[in-house]
Amino acid sequence: MKKLAYFTFTVENTEITFYYQENMILKNRWSGSSLHMHPLHELFVLIDGSATIYGDTESVALSKNDVCILPPRYMHTVTPEEENPRRVALWFTYRKIRQSNSDFDFYALIQALSSQNIPLRFHAGKTMVYMLTDILSTTSGNRLTNINEIRLRNLFSLLFIQLTECLPAPCEGGEEQYPKGRDYYLRLVQIDQMLFDWMCRNRIVEDMAKELFLSPRQLSNIFCNEFGMSMKTYSYTLRIHHAAHLLTRTDMAIAEIAESVGYGSSEIFSIMFRRYFGMTASEYRKMKRQELT
Repeated sequence: MKKLAYFTFTVENTEITFYYQENMILKNRWSGSSLHMHPLHELFVLIDGSATIYGDTESVALSKNDVCILPPRYMHTVTPEEENPRRVALWFTYRKIRQSNSDFDFYALIQALSSQNIPLRFHAGKTMVYMLTDILSTTSGNRLTNINEIRLRNLFSLLFIQLTECLPAPCEGGEEQYPKGRDYYLRLVQIDQMLFDWMCRNRIVEDMAKELFLSPRQLSNIFCNEFGMSMKTYSYTLRIHHAAHLLTRTDMAIAEIAESVGYGSSEIFSIMFRRYFGMTASEYRKMKRQELT
């Protein structure tokens, strides 16, 4: 199981908790991702290279030192434009801890940002990205040093203020989105991250529930409430889109791809793929490669 960590700090009248994978910062270069979503807000930072985030109706081009906030349940893919760039991905929750003592209401600001159902991007600059990656790479577990907490508070105050410039129109925040406790959201991120490793299992609900010390019904209820669909439906979507990603980005044989996404039979894979995309895997690969040339 991937080891997760979190850190919490306050900015003015708001408590922010970030969740992330330990030992991921600056060490992993990644080759992109197939279709997926997350149950919490995602903060995506591109350290070098360039990439594009594709949603259902829009795309966001990212270059070195760009920061992007993606809303919960936002279905998207991330495609690097250069080979294996570095990135940082974190997920966050926030809650109001007191009334604002000044004219500047940070909680209202972050709610306005969060109410947007589209990705918000801005260019953070080398100094800000270096500070973020330095803090994360030197943070052990869930402990922040006093100096790092001060640095983070200043960093994210500046980050969220700058992000307001990306808002397409003035927008008031809605109801509080994260009323549950930190342990609940830590488990939710754990479920989210496990899905990519476990999506090919036939008994995914039962196996994951056992690993997380939950009953299958408890896990299913949590998943449906937070992801808006059943785990089996979502894992099927992940598998088919991961297969499409491999068809586009690799030269693997279709039988190999079918096996890699959990289909022991190429025939069954072909049926499921055609049912989803309306064409065979070979036709899909040909179409995508023509688009790239």
